Amino acid sequence: MRKALFLGAAAVGLSLTAAACNPIEPYAALVNGQAITQTALNQELEAVRSSPQVMQTLAQNQLAVTGAGQETFSSDFAAQVLRGEIFYALIHQEVVRRRLTVTGADLASARQDAAAEFGSPGEFQSLPGYYQDVLVHRSADANALAAAIGRVHLGAAAIAAYYAAHRAEYVEACVQHILVATQAEAAQVKADLAAGKPFDQEAAAKSTDTGSAANGGRLGCGPANQYVAPFAHAVETLPVGVVSDPVQSQFGWHIIEVTARTQQPLSAVESQIRQQLLSNASQSLNGFLQQASARADIVVNARYGTWVRSGPNGPGVQPPQAPNVRSDGPGSGGQSSGPSGGPSGPPGPSGPSGPSGP
Repeated sequence: MRKALFLGAAAVGLSLTAAACNPIEPYAALVNGQAITQTALNQELEAVRSSPQVMQTLAQNQLAVTGAGQETFSSDFAAQVLRGEIFYALIHQEVVRRRLTVTGADLASARQDAAAEFGSPGEFQSLPGYYQDVLVHRSADANALAAAIGRVHLGAAAIAAYYAAHRAEYVEACVQHILVATQAEAAQVKADLAAGKPFDQEAAAKSTDTGSAANGGRLGCGPANQYVAPFAHAVETLPVGVVSDPVQSQFGWHIIEVTARTQQPLSAVESQIRQQLLSNASQSLNGFLQQASARADIVVNARYGTWVRSGPNGPGVQPPQAPNVRSDGPGSGGQSSGPSGGPSGPPGPSGPSGPSGP
């Protein structure tokens, strides 16, 4: 998972309510007078812990979720999750202030985006349904605000126009090759193939690329631009089924054959195109978060730490000294045996990591 996901509709899981209207519900943080409740934070922490797949990915990234005590969370992790919720609250408030609308089509697109943030397709599906919806709404809000700030159009017409102008980028070529040390060796390999020797046998016997040699020289299917430039040019220009002349790269000399070439349909690459269109706008979104977090009125419940406007990773929640935060289960507002901390959100679904500081 590459980034934490996005703050969504207040109605789904996050319980962003006006503090003055709900004095009984304990808050984890107040953002410009609106509460992120302890219930909402507990629900997010429990949702992460409920997925063995996500927990395994977090462990591989050396992020400790649970604390030492039973039913506790790492103070650092809780603080990072809360930091992400605060940033998403700022995003959602700006979406409301600008009167931006999130349509059903936006949510459908955002679901693809949210799932793509995880290391494998099954991770997103392994999360509770209500939390998937939270992540989808967060993604939709972040996309809408980034597009507005960056003046990017994300409608069907804009995506179709980008696809039409960049069709070559969405061609998948299935490729096999044989790698040898010298041009003379490569020429001999081509001659042997022309004489009828099977490609897979030549690859197994002669290719110094041991990974593909064991698979008959096959590299799989994908876009040409995943390869180094000389190799990519050959993949782009070779007719299907034609063996190349020797091609030199920094790895040696290649004999290359494209065995199939397929144009990916627009429906398969819409999410990629949307993210490409948003890539420049994401910098504008980070700039907004830096400014908004600097001027916002943010108060963190001492149970979870304190809000700091600057630090090694920019603004965020500084966890308290106590190592763990106790969970009383989703929806509880129980007291802790020690406070909590957190990430920019769990890797994958938790939202912008926020500004890295001035």
